Amino acid sequence: MPGSSGRDASPRWGAILDAVARVADHLRAAPSVAEAMPQVLAVLGHGTGVSRVYVFEHVAHDRDDARIRQRFEWCAPGVEPQIDNPDLQDADLGAMGFDRWVRELTAGRPVFGDVADFPASERPLLEAQAIHSVLVQPIFSGSYWWGFIGFDACERPHAWQAAEADTLRVAAQMCGMALALESREAHARHAYKMEALGRMAGGIAHDFNNLLAVMHGNVELLRRDAGLAGVDPGRRLVELEQAIDQAARLTRELLDFGRPRDEAAPVTAPLEALRALEPLLRRVAGPDVRLDLDALGDVAPVRMAPSRLEQIVLNLVSNARDAMPAGGTLQLRLRTLEAAEALVLGDVLAPGEYTLISVRDSGHGIPAELRERVFEPFFTTKELGQGTGLGLSTVYGAVSAASGALRLTSSASGTELRVYLPAERASATPLSRAASEPAPAPGHGERILVCDDNAASLEWIAQVLHDAGYRVLVDASATGCLAREEVARGEIDLLLTDVRMAPIDGPTLAAELRERMGSLPCVFMSGFTANLLTGLREEDTLLDKPFTRAQLLSALARALREGR
Repeated sequence: MPGSSGRDASPRWGAILDAVARVADHLRAAPSVAEAMPQVLAVLGHGTGVSRVYVFEHVAHDRDDARIRQRFEWCAPGVEPQIDNPDLQDADLGAMGFDRWVRELTAGRPVFGDVADFPASERPLLEAQAIHSVLVQPIFSGSYWWGFIGFDACERPHAWQAAEADTLRVAAQMCGMALALESREAHARHAYKMEALGRMAGGIAHDFNNLLAVMHGNVELLRRDAGLAGVDPGRRLVELEQAIDQAARLTRELLDFGRPRDEAAPVTAPLEALRALEPLLRRVAGPDVRLDLDALGDVAPVRMAPSRLEQIVLNLVSNARDAMPAGGTLQLRLRTLEAAEALVLGDVLAPGEYTLISVRDSGHGIPAELRERVFEPFFTTKELGQGTGLGLSTVYGAVSAASGALRLTSSASGTELRVYLPAERASATPLSRAASEPAPAPGHGERILVCDDNAASLEWIAQVLHDAGYRVLVDASATGCLAREEVARGEIDLLLTDVRMAPIDGPTLAAELRERMGSLPCVFMSGFTANLLTGLREEDTLLDKPFTRAQLLSALARALREGR
């Protein structure tokens, strides 16, 4: 290891010291080491006066495996870059004749000097790059040999002084410490994600098992009651239907989590939507909670699907109910205001007009140390298995996707969550989605081609359509549909198809049928949200799974009517 006495210092040493200090600034300011490296290498290159500065990473986990690859490079004007040199990617230093470098670097010692004085095995590669002198300092991330940083002098030999080498070693150590810190942070984030996923899996498994138990139990009771005279299966069917609805809602939350903004979302009147939802809101709140739903003045519409707006409010009401285990009061208020008016509530918003949906409970409040975490994905204060932690994070994602804002205030006397959605005065013509409409009049023998690769779903749909008076043609694959004689003769009035199928999906099947037959009404079925689907046309109807018999028949009747 070279010494560092004052007499060894060259006039360049001051510039190198300044460059190393600036390296620390760049590493501290950049979001990541990789983003800092271009500036780090440029600063070191100018400070040392060399032709090229570069960083190689040790790509093997085994210390005895000396494979490296070049990650970063800075070159002075007129110097040929080596970053794209294939000989320097996944290169084995030992096999290339650089065993001495491997021994020195892994031991924490630098390699430096004039190339002419290096062993014969090392000179050919260095001379091919027109290098006269070189200094290479090892980089360690903790105790792990991460790689090295190198300095090439290509114009003329560069006499490296001991003080210069020692100072540049500090730069290598700073890079190593930054890498080690970044690695620890990455491990911590990974551990947090795994813990969150574990909580989510436990919560979902618990909730689904409860729902499946209800379904299974009621099916068994229905089977038993089927043989008993005078037994009304209505109550069993209601409980089974409610359990299925809850399972569908939980699945929808998972699908909607983190969903991007739906630019084609319809314009919805929030007050009307929530008035229609009020009976369900009261059931969710429970008998011990007094629910008040009121509007303060005119309430402007918003650009959001009714189902998503309902999901937001249902999650907020459910969350408020859990904060009042002994009962209480839940206030649901709607109003439209300007951003400046929200300042009275302490909320700073971008300029514009907003529709505010406020949900306030009289519960125990949220501790100050938890308030900033309640919107994190999968975070929950409930016992393991008592919840997924998706509720408020789903609300946050839905509101953000609509360019809205979500604000929270809490004290010992209760919590208020305020949803601000941009007011929308314009109308829209989005992709139509089947609504909960009453069942239409029966069919009149229209020929419906049904394609779904789920046999149980296909059988149920076929039975519903047959009972409703339609002529039904079914197939489990798009290939089978295209090969049918009825298709060749053009004897199809409507296509009802699942979206996600292999190897030919629903939109591709629809496009091929339209190519052969001309205009053809199509109704698509999917368990995915619209933002995750491609290939649908504006005039097509998307039927969200799971759907009811009434929703299915309404979607078909509307598509046939509009198709005509």
